[in-house]
Amino acid sequence: MKITQNRGFYSILMALFLMVSHATFSQTNTVSYGTGLNLKQFTFRVTDTPQVAIVQDKVHIAISSFKGLTLEIKGFPLKQLECGKLVYGKTCKFKLTVNKQLYCSKLEEYSNTIGVVCLGNNLYKLYVKSVVYKGAERIKLNAQLNCRIKNEYEY
Repeated sequence: MKITQNRGFYSILMALFLMVSHATFSQTNTVSYGTGLNLKQFTFRVTDTPQVAIVQDKVHIAISSFKGLTLEIKGFPLKQLECGKLVYGKTCKFKLTVNKQLYCSKLEEYSNTIGVVCLGNNLYKLYVKSVVYKGAERIKLNAQLNCRIKNEYEY
């Protein structure tokens, strides 16, 4: 008798669990940027997928939103695409375009990093952390990208 009385409650509880677990394991691409502690958060739509190109063993990744926000990673060495590796972006360049304003990273800056998490089947989750500049203006950039990258160096 009590089970049937609480069936609605258990149904709601199960639905909440399914929604939370879907959100936890979702493959969203996000960017946060700004100065100080209050960074602006942006989540790309599911249809805004990163475009990946490999040219001369360098990975180039770009993702754009319908609202004009674009993130580019250029020149990431393919041979550094290893599971669990934190790669210092001293050889690659990060670009962020927000409201038609272009911000670029500086080469040889050690605060620029890419954390690599392997998801299997050539899928990777990249955690990007950078400082980008537009003239003297400096902003922080954090991003989480889910990409399919064919890594010829995997065994």
